[in-house]
Amino acid sequence: MLLHSLERAAEGANAKAHHFLAALHLGAAVPWVIAGYLVFNGWVQVKLQSTLTRWNRQRDGVVDMLVAAKALGALGQPPNETVHPVLQRLQGQHTLVKRVLAELSPTWVERTPMLAEYANLFALQAYAELGARSARLQAHVPSLRAIYESVADCEAQLGLLEHLQATPHHTWPRLFTPGSTQPVQQLSLQHMVNPLVEGAAPLTVDLKDQGAFVSGQNGLGKSTLLRGVGLNVMAARAFGFCYCRQAVLPDVPVVSSIQIEDSLHTADSLYMAEMRRAETLVHKMAALEGCGG
Repeated sequence: MLLHSLERAAEGANAKAHHFLAALHLGAAVPWVIAGYLVFNGWVQVKLQSTLTRWNRQRDGVVDMLVAAKALGALGQPPNETVHPVLQRLQGQHTLVKRVLAELSPTWVERTPMLAEYANLFALQAYAELGARSARLQAHVPSLRAIYESVADCEAQLGLLEHLQATPHHTWPRLFTPGSTQPVQQLSLQHMVNPLVEGAAPLTVDLKDQGAFVSGQNGLGKSTLLRGVGLNVMAARAFGFCYCRQAVLPDVPVVSSIQIEDSLHTADSLYMAEMRRAETLVHKMAALEGCGG
C-alpha cells in the first residue's frame, strides 16, 4: 500500500515537472512570437505606407467634394422659391451624396486623436481595411463622377457670378444666328473695354454688313483693339455676356494668330510673315463661312 502511494506521488511529480518544462518552453517562445509580429508589422507599414497615404488624400478630396455637394444641395431646398437648375440637380443627388459620404467618411477611431495611430501601429487597422474601402470607392465611381460634374458646374456658375459682380461694365448681348430674321450681319459693341487691360478707356465698334481694315503705326493699340473685340465675342458665345454697355453680335467664328515666325533661313521678313499669316486667316474665315461655321 505504501509502495502504491509512492508510485502515485512520483507520477504526479513527473506530470508537474512536464507542465513546468512546457511552460518554460512556451515562455521562451513568447518573445520570439512578439518579435516576429513586430517584424511583420513593420514590413507591412513600410510596404503599404505610401499606398495608405495616397488613399487618404484621395478619400479626403472625395469627402470634401461630397460635403460641398451636400451644402450646395441644401440651398435648393424650400423655402427658396427660385432655384437654379444646377442646385436642383444637386438636390436630386442629396440622398446619394449622404449614402456615399457615410461609407467613405473616416470612422470614429480615425477621428479620435492618437487612437488611430495606435490602432495602425499595433493592429494594422487602416491597412486591413484598405482593400475593402478602395473597392467601395471604385463601385461609386459613376455616381461620384455625376456629383463631381454637378459641383464643378455650380462652381463655374458661382465663379462667373463673382466675376460679374466685380465687373460692373458688362451687358447681355443679342446674338443672331444664320437662321434669324436679322436683315444684315451686324456687330455692335457700345462702350466696349478690353477685360485684360486695367483701366481701359471704353470705345465703340459698330459694323453693319461690312468688315473693317485696321492699320496704323506701331504702338497705337491695333492688336489690343482686335483682342478686345475677339474676347467680347468669345465671352458672349461661351458665357452669354460682354464687357460693354450694349452689344449686338452675329454668329461668326473667331480666328486668332498666336505667333508669327520670321526667319532669314527661309528669306521671310517680319512684314512678309505677317502678310502670309493674314492671308491664311482670310482663307480660314472664308472656309468657315462656307461650311456654316
